[in-house]
Amino acid sequence: MPISESNLFPNEVIVEYEGGVHAFAHPSSRMTYKDIVVDLVPNRADEPARLEIGIAADKSALLALTIRWEHSWRPSMRFLGNVWGEMEGRGQWRTMDPMRPFPWYVLGQGEESARGLGVLAQPGGFAVWRVNPSSVQLRLDLRCGDCGVLLAGRRLMAATVIYRRYERTPLAAARDFCAELSSEAILPSLPVYGQCDGHFYRGASTARSILADASELAKLANGLTNPPFQLVDPGWESVRHGEESPCGPWTHGNANFPDMSALADDIKAKGVRPGIALRPLCNVSTDLPERWRQQRNPFLLDPSVPEVLEYVREDIRRMADWGFDLIKHTNSTEDCLGNYLHPRKRDAGWSFADRSRTSAEIIVDFYRAIRGAMGDALILGTDIVGQLGAGLLHVSRINRDSMDEDWPHALHNRVNALAFRYCQNSTCFMVDTGELEVSERQPWSRVKAFAELAACSGSAFFLSMQPGVITGKMRKELVRCFEIASMGDSQVVPLDWLNNTCPEEWEINGVPRHFEWYL
Repeated sequence: MPISESNLFPNEVIVEYEGGVHAFAHPSSRMTYKDIVVDLVPNRADEPARLEIGIAADKSALLALTIRWEHSWRPSMRFLGNVWGEMEGRGQWRTMDPMRPFPWYVLGQGEESARGLGVLAQPGGFAVWRVNPSSVQLRLDLRCGDCGVLLAGRRLMAATVIYRRYERTPLAAARDFCAELSSEAILPSLPVYGQCDGHFYRGASTARSILADASELAKLANGLTNPPFQLVDPGWESVRHGEESPCGPWTHGNANFPDMSALADDIKAKGVRPGIALRPLCNVSTDLPERWRQQRNPFLLDPSVPEVLEYVREDIRRMADWGFDLIKHTNSTEDCLGNYLHPRKRDAGWSFADRSRTSAEIIVDFYRAIRGAMGDALILGTDIVGQLGAGLLHVSRINRDSMDEDWPHALHNRVNALAFRYCQNSTCFMVDTGELEVSERQPWSRVKAFAELAACSGSAFFLSMQPGVITGKMRKELVRCFEIASMGDSQVVPLDWLNNTCPEEWEINGVPRHFEWYL
């Protein structure tokens, strides 16, 4: 039976384990092969389509579970889904490509309606969808590192799948679907905007330079009831370690940052909210036990070790106690997994110390540890897995922030990220398209148009402004951007995103506006 609004029972289930593959050609609610048990719990007849997928094994090392549904698609359908990591210009409504992966969810847009297939946030395995002319396939990656997970009889709640059909605009349908996937989303109580320092100092900032930046920021946001954030990017930490930088220990600042608590207080005294960044799993302290470290990289801590999570909690609590109102954790997926999500590049044969949990479960627990230690502070995650992070962080960086990228490429990626992940904004978390550089090499006249669009979008809005470049007219325009961003009550709609990966036609609060990105 094909997928419908009341039926999600599959036509085939395939389990992969170390040593073999087995296909259940006629799925039932409970399927057994050797010591492996797969159970499917469908929705009741009067409920919307939903399928809970569980799996258990006594001794087998499980690698993946693939669920396949027979389903035909109209040739005119276009498809959109999430991508691994930051967007990097990869968002696009496209005709069918059977090899195209869709992490977390896939949306199909027809002439009269839209359809969504996805898994509820925080699944037990990495979820990836693929569609072809006659079927839909969901693959749940259950590995622990690059090895099979050893459940030892435990039932893993692998995923809960939902299917919805909408007769709405593509963006409205996508937003409704993302909201269903992320019903436990946590959102900032106020819009998030401000300034970061990383573009210019590149690790060479000082407490004095941060306070000077905060003073300038306070002038630009003077009189606003929702103060901006001044973010202290990496460079404050006590140790620099070559290519592994930034890295811990994150217990205190270096000579240029002698008192982190005083710095937070001084930023607040200027009428600005303090934020700070760290890379929690990168730590070169010689005081930590070797068993805390990952197999594949001794500079990185293993988040499957309970003591490591408590150590991370202590770091996060310390920064909250210093007085920082926003904490940005960086390199989170890369430091957990390396090239795990890129099959052609991945490190082979490694696992986390705890083989009894999947990589997805371990990362969820890592995010949860950070969330639990934050108190009232906000969490901004960069390089996060969206399907695992929804509900565990307030703001998600959705575009890789490269300081050396040429502007046309960087602009395309930012516009693309805002357009194609805007459906996640305020439904899964608040999205952040990255720090927008304003400098001598990147003049305001070049970045102004995107800054205005981003400020009106209700997403997180961060600039990285070179000291001394703000002029009279530019100052007025920056003040206006910050004023709009501080309220967060504007909305944007990409109008030509079905046909353009860098949409030029937008609607801002119901008013059409044309952007010429390539001038």
